[in-house]
This record gives sequence, C-alpha cells and structure tokens, in this order.
Amino acid sequence: MCNIHQPESFTIIERPLSMKKFYTIFTIALLLVAGCTKETNEGPGIQDTPNDVETPNVEISEGADVCTLEATSTSAQVTFEVNHDWEVQFVSYDGEPVNWITATPSSGAAGKHTLKLTMEKNENPEDRLVRLEVRNAAVASRAEELTDFIQGAEATLLCISLMQYAYYESKYGAPIEITLSSELRIEQCIDSYIADHNLDYGDITYLEIFGPMTEEDFEFIKLKLPNITVLDLTASDVEVIPKCALRDKQSLHYIKLPLKLRRIEDEAFHRSGIKSVNFYMPPLLEFVGINAFAQTHVSGTVIFPGSIGTIDLSYGVFDGTGVLFAHFCEGISHIYGDITSPFPENSVIFLPSTTLEVNSYLTEGALLVYCYAQMPPKTDQYGLDANLGGLLIPTNSLGVYSDYESPWWWYYSENSEYNKMYAVLGEPYLLD
Repeated sequence: MCNIHQPESFTIIERPLSMKKFYTIFTIALLLVAGCTKETNEGPGIQDTPNDVETPNVEISEGADVCTLEATSTSAQVTFEVNHDWEVQFVSYDGEPVNWITATPSSGAAGKHTLKLTMEKNENPEDRLVRLEVRNAAVASRAEELTDFIQGAEATLLCISLMQYAYYESKYGAPIEITLSSELRIEQCIDSYIADHNLDYGDITYLEIFGPMTEEDFEFIKLKLPNITVLDLTASDVEVIPKCALRDKQSLHYIKLPLKLRRIEDEAFHRSGIKSVNFYMPPLLEFVGINAFAQTHVSGTVIFPGSIGTIDLSYGVFDGTGVLFAHFCEGISHIYGDITSPFPENSVIFLPSTTLEVNSYLTEGALLVYCYAQMPPKTDQYGLDANLGGLLIPTNSLGVYSDYESPWWWYYSENSEYNKMYAVLGEPYLLD
C-alpha cells in the first residue's frame, strides 16, 4: 500500500556551521525568533500552515559560515564585540539591492552590541542570500571596482551570511508526499494517487519523497512526469544520484538535494531546467561528476558546507550557468578536481582557513580568489591563470605566499610578472 498524502506545507532542516572573524573579540548568538525548524532524523518537519511554525530560540555560538533561516522567519539578533566604530552593510551576492532585511542599530562605537534583524517572509520560490558586514566606519563604502573589493575586505570587522529558504507553496501549491520502501517504487505510488484523484501524470508538479530511490524511480520522473517542477529529496535515503538521472528534464525548476547524498554522477542534471538561486550543497557530499549542472539556470552562489571536509569536483560542473560565487566553508581541507575549473569564468571563489590542498584548476578563469589559509595550500602550477583579477590572502601571510618555495602561489606575488597578490585579509578573518 502506498503511503501518500498532501499536507498544506512543510519546512526545511536548518544546517548551522562555524566561522571565525577578523579584528574581533566576539561571540555571535543568532536567535531565530520566528519560523525555526527542529532538526530530526526523519527529515523535514510538517506544518499545517506557514504561520503556525513553532518558534524555539536557536543559538549558534562562535558564529556561522552560513546561517539558514526559514521562509517564515521575520526576526533574529546578532551579538558581537569589535574595537572600532562600526556601521552595518547588507551586501548581496548578485549585485541587486537588498530591501528585505534591516538591522537596528545600523552603526555604533567600539564595544559590545546586539543587532536586531528584521526581515520579510520569503514568499518566493528562490532562496535569498545576503552578507551582513559590520565594517570599520572610517572606510568608505564598497564600490564595484576591483580595488574596492580589496578595500572592502580590509574594512570588514565581522561578517555573517544569512540564507532564507524559498517558499514553493505560494506558487506551486502543497507537495504530494511519497514514502518509498525497498519493495515500493514511485510509479506504483503515483499510479495509485492519480487513480484515486482522477488525475493524470501531467497534473503532478510538486513531489516530496521519503525513503530509498532507485535508478528506475529517477527514470520514471524523467520520462513519465512531463510537468514536474519542484522535487524535494531532502529526507530521502538517496546517497548517489545516478549518471544522467534527470538530464534534459526542462520542466524541473527546483530541487532540494538529499541530506544523505554523497555523490552526484556525470551529467545528472545536465541541460535540465533547474534555476535555483543560491544552491546549498548537502553536508555529506563528496563528489560531483562531469557537467553535473552544466547548461542549467543555476545562479548566484554555490555553498559547500564545512562538514564535507573533502570534496572532488569534476570539470564543467557548473559550466554555462549563472553561478557568480563559489563558497567553501570553514572545515573544508581538501578540494580536488580535474583539468578545468568546475565554475564559470569570472566567478569569485572563497577558500577557508582550513584549506590544506586545492586543485589549481579550481581557480582557472576566476575573477577573485579569497584564500584565508595562513599557510599556502598545496597545489601545482598547471591551472595558474595570469588573468586572475586578484588573490586575496591574510595580512600576515604575504611572506610565505611570496616565497619561491611556496607551492606555486608565489606566481601571483610581486616576485612574479603576475603581481596579483593582495595581503588584506586579517587573521583569522573569513568573508562569507
């Protein structure tokens, strides 16, 4: 018997991480006053309506690389301590104005302060990502030129990124929930559902799937559901998304990847209709195959959480997409890859202070690389790019990065014709 029901709404699990910051003596406590979700082993919580969510206080000590907020969150607070006069700026990752979140107060003197953040509910099917910067008030605001990126890095005292999840129901209605088992396949469940509701395959637009999935299940979604638009696999037991699983599936606009996911095989979503903005990768992901998301409409920022530790990215993963930023969070140590970058040209890449080794082709064609590692990560010369706009490193690491014995990073120093190295990131500062 198929276990299918259609609730009015659902929420997504929150995934807090960790982060350190420059020139601060601070503790961040982020209290999510509305729309918080309890994390469980069973997957996303179910709620009756978007406004009936429990509102426990979730405290994140020692900061966070990316703090996630529910679509229904309307307020939060951040406590910090700095040793300069300061002002708050909200910086978008896509260059668009930030008009959905505000901070009170917006400036102050050196010392300990608490900001109250007020935000609008996210009633759109796109995740929203913003960077809250507490900046030295004596430094001019960020502009768009390269030198101002560098100036902005020097001026920033404290950063935390806030991602507010999308709310799909406002546009696509409630999901059909399906719980699978080793004996029960998605085709059986859908056939039962449409027979009971006098529907056909074309009426299925939004699925939330629990339990194990097989290649047969992905094949059914790809070939038999012509209008599937939102696919939530968050609480499924999927560890591997097969090769070409949903390639060319143009109706698919949004996907929530499984929390248990470890591998995305070659071309899994190649040329599909996915248009997710600010893509948050699952915490256990280890490998992404060739052209996995190439020629899709994915855009904004791709975030790799620090719990990954080691990640292997094949060539062309995001080729032909609108990805602007690649953010590797604190905790990632090894980033492996192929003979070309997985990211589009002119992207901005953030490497955490925990980086020990990185494939040099990762930065090929990049506009900027923010590398917070105090010691130069192990790499090679093959992917070094003379056209790189700038390599930003910690202020006290210029000597070791410029040393000829450094693993090829010295090519960007003033000791080389490249001369693209800027020692402006204060230890142990991480920009999000």
